[in-house]
Parts: sequence; C-alpha cells; structure tokens
Amino acid sequence: MSDDSGAPAGLKFEDREQLKAWLNTQPREVCVAIAARAALRVAVFATWEIAPRGGKQRTESFLNVTSVIFCATALARVAAVYPTRANELSAYARAAYARAAASIATAYDAGNAAVYAARAGTDADPDFTAVGFAVAAVDFAADAAADAATATAIWAEVSADARALARGESLAATPLWALARPDWSREEWERLKAALPENENWQVWIDWYEDRIDGRAYGEAKEFVFATVPEQKWNEGPAAANRWIKEKLDKLARREGKSEVPPPRPATIEPVVRNGKMVLPKTAPAADLDTRSLGASLRALKAQFAELAGDLEGEANIDQRLVAYLRNLGERLPTRKPNKDTLFSLGHQLPALRGYDKTVAEEWPELLASRYFALTLAFDQTWRQFPKWREFARNATEPLSPQQIEATATASVSLAEVLRQEEIAQVVDSAIPKALETLAAPLQEVRAGDGNIPAMAEAARQETALDVQESMNNVLKLAALNALAARGKGLVRTAAGGAASAGRAAARWGAKKVKDGAKNFDKGLDKGIAHAAKSAGYALGVGAIAVLSKAIGGSSLESLMTEFPNRFGWLKHLLESLGLH
Repeated sequence: MSDDSGAPAGLKFEDREQLKAWLNTQPREVCVAIAARAALRVAVFATWEIAPRGGKQRTESFLNVTSVIFCATALARVAAVYPTRANELSAYARAAYARAAASIATAYDAGNAAVYAARAGTDADPDFTAVGFAVAAVDFAADAAADAATATAIWAEVSADARALARGESLAATPLWALARPDWSREEWERLKAALPENENWQVWIDWYEDRIDGRAYGEAKEFVFATVPEQKWNEGPAAANRWIKEKLDKLARREGKSEVPPPRPATIEPVVRNGKMVLPKTAPAADLDTRSLGASLRALKAQFAELAGDLEGEANIDQRLVAYLRNLGERLPTRKPNKDTLFSLGHQLPALRGYDKTVAEEWPELLASRYFALTLAFDQTWRQFPKWREFARNATEPLSPQQIEATATASVSLAEVLRQEEIAQVVDSAIPKALETLAAPLQEVRAGDGNIPAMAEAARQETALDVQESMNNVLKLAALNALAARGKGLVRTAAGGAASAGRAAARWGAKKVKDGAKNFDKGLDKGIAHAAKSAGYALGVGAIAVLSKAIGGSSLESLMTEFPNRFGWLKHLLESLGLH
C-alpha cells in the first residue's frame, strides 16, 4: 500500500469534474503523466474489445488495435517524462490518432484512453487543451472497466498518482499500480500475451509493458524508440513496426556497449524506486491461476504434506529427519497467494526433495514411494503457476562449488553493510539490506547433527545461492540505472568543479552533503541544475553512485565479477565507464 503521508488533503477523485478542477491548476506534464498511466492500466482490455476468435480480418483488427494502444501509451509516457521534447512527437501522435480513426479502436474505451493520453502530451488544439485530453483519457479508462469495482480501482490509482505528483515525485520509475494490482489486470494481461503471434516480434511490447508494471526506468534513447516508429512502418502493419523497434533496440544495445545495464531477473529481491528511494515492492507475485483456484491448490498441497509425514512416522527403514522435514515444509506452506520471500524460500526446497528420489525409489515401500513422487510433482506444478518462479527455475542451472557459495554469502553481507551506511541509507530502504541478510542466512555450512539431511540441505543451498546472486545483481542494476541517469543529467559534480570522478566524490560525501547537496555545488551552476540538485532524484543519483563505488571497496564483489562473468560482467564494464574501477 502506498504511503500518502505529506500529500495534500482532498486529492481523491471519483469523477471527471473533480479531476478537471485539479488538473486546471497543474502544468501540462502532470496532465500527461496522469493520462498516460490511466491508459496503461486498461491497455489489457484489448482482448475484451476485439478478441481474435477466427477469421483473418478479425485477427488483423485485434492486432491493429493492440498496436495503436501500445504506441499511443508509449507516446504519452515519453511526453510526460520529457516534456521539452513533446513537439518532436506531435506528428507521431497525429499519425496514431489517424490509425485509430481508421480502425475499430475509436469505438472502444481502451483505445480512446491511449490515443487521448498521447494527444494530451503532444497536441496544440485551441478547442481541446491538455487538461481536456487528459480528463477524456482518464474518463475512457474508467469506462473501459467491466464493473463498478474495477472503475473504482482506476479512480483510486489516478488519485494516488496525483498525490505523488503533488508531493513533487516523478512517476517515470514508479510501478503502474501504486496501491495494489488487481487480479483482473494480471488475468487480462496473460490473455493478451497469449493472443499475440509469436513470430511477429511482439516480445518488444510485452517486455515494455511488464517494465511499466514493475516501474523499471529506461534511458531516454530507449524510451524514444517505442514512441517514434515511422508512419511508413505502421502502414506496413504491426509486424513491420515491431521489427523496426527490435532492430533499433538491438542497435542501441550495441552502441551503448559496455555501459548497458541488463534488465533485472526474477529473484527474491527485485527493488523499485518509490518516493525517491529504492524499496521492495509490496505486491504479491502474479500467478496463472485465479485467486480461488490457487488457494485450493495450496490447501490441498499442504494437506498432502501433513498426511504423508504422518504415515511415514514409525516406519523403521525411513529416515525420521526426512519426516520432520516434510512436516515442517508443509506447515510453512501458505493457504493463499504467497509473498515473494515465501514463494522463493519454499521453491528452493524443490531440489532437496528431488535429490532424495533415488533413496525413495530404492528403499521405500512402493505405495509410500508413489505418494512421495506424487507430492513432489504436485509441489513443482503448483509453484510453476508463478511466472516469476518459472523463469528463475529456468535460469538456476549453474552448479556452484562450496567456495563459490561461501563467496556469495560474504559478498551479500558486505553489500548489506554498504546499503546501511549513513549517506546511502537515505535513499535505500532498510528492508533491502535486511532482506539480503535473511536470504543469505541458509548459505552457512551444513553441519552434521543439526537435524538436517546434509545432501538435501546442500541442494537447497545451491539454489538459494543463485537467488542471492541475482538479488544482489538486481540491487546493483537499479543503482546503476540511477547513477547513469544522474550522470546524464549533469547533477553529479564535485565542489572542485569535477576534477575528481563523481563516483569517488559521492563515496566521500557524508550524509549532510547528500541532504544539502545544492549548497556544495559550484556557484556557477545554472539555476536549473541547482533546483534539480535539491530533489529526491539528485539524492538518489548520488546515493546510487555511492552504492556502486563502495560496493567494490572490498574483494568480495570483485571475486563475483571474476567468478561469474555472465552474471556480473556488466558491472565491471559499467564501473569502468563511470570511472569507479
């Protein structure tokens, strides 16, 4: 749940007139940000409006409408994040509107919400101001809702966005659902993804939309790729436009080369930026099953664990440590959708269960063995209902030596200590270093006589270590993005006029200099930079560079960069580009 402390009272909208009254007092970029995010939330309704249920024309209409919605919301987002470049986007917005008018999209609310959001940021229309376009976009977004409860959720999120903007925050790297992402959003998004052809490069938009959901920031060049597809390519059809986007993204990645920050990967810790601070998202991970079906599956699985553990008690040829392990694991299983910590910590026990298969097959009575295998299969199938876990499990195939696991544990403790340092703790929530330490705790060496079966515990440690690595990587990737953003905006300079590198200066600056940053800049800095230096964005950028600079102060992270170049190699290249390595 978002914290609205410090937000102006009364910023809670239930209809267009209330929103319009407030937007009339706001600059254009606020109108565009509100409209863009409202349209993004209902983009998933494309499949409700024109589902591809057969026939070439029907399918083409669905794909055209979907491309219009994606393109228009990308335009609106860029216009909100980079308002000084809005004029460059006007022609693209008019072309998007023309494409919508020539298709069925104008008859549907989700399409209208997207197009009006784009026009809010780019059109100079004497009869329809940015406020008018923005209000219309939000109104269409609310109308796209299937029922009153869904419409209420849309208005609640719009109100939360307004309160955040009123507090002076940027929404560019804020998760799309600031309060709570509803089940219908997840379900309709999965339907939409499943309906898109696999051979037409729709993955570029799938990744883009999921990054909007998670609040992942892009650099300016990457943002503009999605907003500036030439009209000629759109006229050739969505597949041609998608191919153009993919080619541009590939070219951009090659050009950025060593400075490119890879996208985050599924892990227990996937921080986001909220209120000018790196925090852990509070939303539960998405699942393929609806809430009721998932709850039923979890309760049935929990009962299976308890029943098998009970029947195994007293069996002379069965290790009773395993019985205790099964009982404990069953008791830890939730009866409703788990949070990220629970999902991953329990999922890491799957390799341990599978590692005992040979013993079960060779030594157990046939009936009990078949029940054990059925239980492990049910556990695996239930956990694979979570896309985040599926992707992590696909990547968690690299065997680690005991020395590598130990190095991982040492590095996680070192990084947690860095994140607690005074000037960094201002922009990194304390929950992140605490989560790192909690996650890495099972990496301690397994000792005989501690009640565990060593072989099983070791299997769980292997996968946990990979989770710790990806979690550290995700923290460092988000820090890198904010460090690059700060460098790119010219906000990170030293009092000596930039003689020393920004990273080394940031590492030396104390908490007072982070708080009072603008006072420590050259007197000759222009007012725009001085104003930006007072913002949360400045503090975050400086703090992010300090994270990177101090994290490599010891040998623990250095060893991971050497031992795991496929996972941490990007960091070495980026540190070099920032002058920190």
